[in-house]
Amino acid sequence: MILIRSLSLVKAGHRVLHDIDLDWGGGITLLAGANGAGKTLLTRCLLGLEDFTGSITIDGASWNRDRARQSIGYVIQDPQRHFLGLSCAEEVGFGRRGVDVSGVLRRFGLEPYAEVPPLLLSGGEQRRLALATATALNPPYLILDEPFNALDRDGVRETLRVMLERSRAGTGVLVITHDLEKCLAHADRVVLLQQGTVMAAGTVSEVWSKFDAAGVHPPGAGPDGYSTCTWL
Repeated sequence: MILIRSLSLVKAGHRVLHDIDLDWGGGITLLAGANGAGKTLLTRCLLGLEDFTGSITIDGASWNRDRARQSIGYVIQDPQRHFLGLSCAEEVGFGRRGVDVSGVLRRFGLEPYAEVPPLLLSGGEQRRLALATATALNPPYLILDEPFNALDRDGVRETLRVMLERSRAGTGVLVITHDLEKCLAHADRVVLLQQGTVMAAGTVSEVWSKFDAAGVHPPGAGPDGYSTCTWL
């Protein structure tokens, strides 16, 4: 369990996150809100990419950057900014001792591209590589920031399978997304952010009535039909 208490963030003299209290554990959690609500900034705080006030504990231990980076896998919105290796194999193994690089590439259908530079992959292949890299060491927590952007149906389905696979293996999966119709059926919990604060958190049924107020367009299936909101 990751516990966030009274977390605030000030940027350019403006407070953009306000006293956030949030518990994040197992299962699939969707983090939703209007543009500018603070979703990505909150995850950047978790990863040590922003200087915040307040406290975070990870599995009972006090937060620090090293612990966060060892515990949390992260896939950013633009996978091209994710890559450091000169080939797909180097990317997966970069700074990760003991990783079965061939096995990881095979799991994500990328073994034929082992020696190919990441930037020469298609957009969908780049997203698969980013997922492969983030999950190579089986971190206990995984953050996916808008993981369905620019993916075709097959790409979305594969991403959903990875989310479910990791969740069933005990990984806490946090998904930042506007594409609720693609994944809401799989959410164990939904957190709604509004102007840097947690407006609501709970099951889909518990927070459904707050979607509109949070600037989130609810899927057309309605509060009793969200189990159909999946592309699997």
